[in-house]
Amino acid sequence: MSRHDPRPWGWRPVVVPCVALIVSIVVGSVITHFVHPHGFAAALTVVIVLTAMLYGILVVAIVYAGRDLVRRYQGWGWTFGLQRPKWMDLAWLAAGFGMALGGRLIVGVIANDLSHGKALEQSQNLVVKSHSVAVYIVLGVIVVLIAPVVEEIMFRGMMLRTFMRRWGFWPAALLS
Repeated sequence: MSRHDPRPWGWRPVVVPCVALIVSIVVGSVITHFVHPHGFAAALTVVIVLTAMLYGILVVAIVYAGRDLVRRYQGWGWTFGLQRPKWMDLAWLAAGFGMALGGRLIVGVIANDLSHGKALEQSQNLVVKSHSVAVYIVLGVIVVLIAPVVEEIMFRGMMLRTFMRRWGFWPAALLS
């Protein structure tokens, strides 16, 4: 099959990952409602295991939803836009990072000013009490590697490209 086949992809690449995402959110909410570990280490372990499990559900859904397309278009990379970054991509990355950082600073200053300093106090809610290197490595792998890759494949790869085959870029970008 040609890599430039213009036929619509159907709705499986959109519906299956969205349903898996909703199921993951519901399952995660139910489990965290009923599981009350004692101590910070136990709570952190539950969070890590639960996060890995829920991303596992998303990965299975993405593989299931995309397998026919991957066969039709000769691989995951070509089908879902997983290509090597170009130098210009790094410039866009830096610009996006700069805009996000600038936006956060502006919002933080405004919120702190409007709340007479209480916004800064209340935003300090992340306290990691463990000094285990393994905890930092596992959290780093999940947060820095697994989450962005899974979400990029799901939203930019599957959903955006599925919608683009029907409606063009801007409606697809807004929907995805």
